[in-house]
Amino acid sequence: MSKYCNALKALPRDLLLLVQQHVAGRCVYVPRQDIRAGWGTKSGARKLFDERNAEIRRLRTEGVSVEQLQLQFHLSQSTVRKILRAKNSSTESVT
Repeated sequence: MSKYCNALKALPRDLLLLVQQHVAGRCVYVPRQDIRAGWGTKSGARKLFDERNAEIRRLRTEGVSVEQLQLQFHLSQSTVRKILRAKNSSTESVT
């Protein structure tokens, strides 16, 4: 159930005048600010994948082949290569 509030009561006068220029007399939905947690941050999955990916990078620098990493971590070669190409582990999208 949605509750409507009167813009006269909810908004400062200057802001109300600006809004009226764009949508006077119409209903406007104002979404909440996005305060969602990032993917996997609550469950801990993000941390686990970041740690796994760091281990893959470490092993690769020690000379372990992509094929060996693929078998060890049960990943496709393309996924291993994406992990190795990623610059920053906190912004990776590879899982």
